[in-house]
Amino acid sequence: MEHKIEKLKKNKVEAVHLSSCLRRRYSGYQELLERLSKDFEVKGYTHGRAILD
Repeated sequence: MEHKIEKLKKNKVEAVHLSSCLRRRYSGYQELLERLSKDFEVKGYTHGRAILD
């Protein structure tokens, strides 16, 4: 994952989008969100409806 993050930073990516379907299917979603938030603006729920906790 760190290699991919470095590539994104090198390409001057400023924001990443995480879909709500990823949240349902990936148990590490919260950790991914927190890690990406260190270097990027993270926009959630960009594909589909929001999931409420």
